[in-house]
Amino acid sequence: MTRLIGTRARRAAAALGLAGLIAVLPPPSLLRAADPVEARQRLMVSVVRATRIPREMAQGKTEIDAAAVRAAMLPVIEAAAVLPGLFPDSSSGMKSGALPAVWREPEAFRAGFTALEQAAVQLVFAAEQGGDAFAFAFDAYAATCDSCHARYRAAE
Repeated sequence: MTRLIGTRARRAAAALGLAGLIAVLPPPSLLRAADPVEARQRLMVSVVRATRIPREMAQGKTEIDAAAVRAAMLPVIEAAAVLPGLFPDSSSGMKSGALPAVWREPEAFRAGFTALEQAAVQLVFAAEQGGDAFAFAFDAYAATCDSCHARYRAAE
């Protein structure tokens, strides 16, 4: 499974011209060796941090920089590939913000990560176009995150 997860992320990264950067990311096997709840929380924090960059651009706080968006989306793409493996059945009773629907609807849950990866790739390409295309792509990216959290994450 590690090979498949890594392959999917590498394909997405290659599509963005980031294949060389993927080597600096921690291998999925290291993430699975840790406590799955802690590992997925760390990855989600990396997604939140990465999302700040395009969010500020979409809000007009900073100029749209396609290279910065491309670099920011790399950890999102990797996380989208690795995260589904960090919700094993054995973790369903562990204290976390994950709702039982994660384990009741595993296919739909995993599809959310595929949608996240696709939204991240689309955001990178939209950053190259700028303006309205970027704003639209960022809104779609944010909606992808929000829809998954609404269905599978407990309110804080």
